[in-house]
Amino acid sequence: MNLSPRMYARATEVLGELYQRFGIPRDRLPYTPEVDRMRVHFYAQTHIYADPREFWELIVRVGKAGDLPVLDPSRTGPPKPTPLFDGVEEDE
Repeated sequence: MNLSPRMYARATEVLGELYQRFGIPRDRLPYTPEVDRMRVHFYAQTHIYADPREFWELIVRVGKAGDLPVLDPSRTGPPKPTPLFDGVEEDE
């Protein structure tokens, strides 16, 4: 994804806001449905289309640049288990 400096600054700002609002650490984000929700909100706010791969690459690029906010540790606990079937959780 090639963005002008102005568009990259806007993308970074919006991505930081979304990252903080969703509150999922970057290393866990690609394995959640929230990454797709973030991508939809990102497009709605910036009008920059990114397919899932491009969106993830943007998250990584912004994160490596140190431009993602630090998440509140109280909101970044382990993810809740997803039931395998309705009303049944996986045994550990």
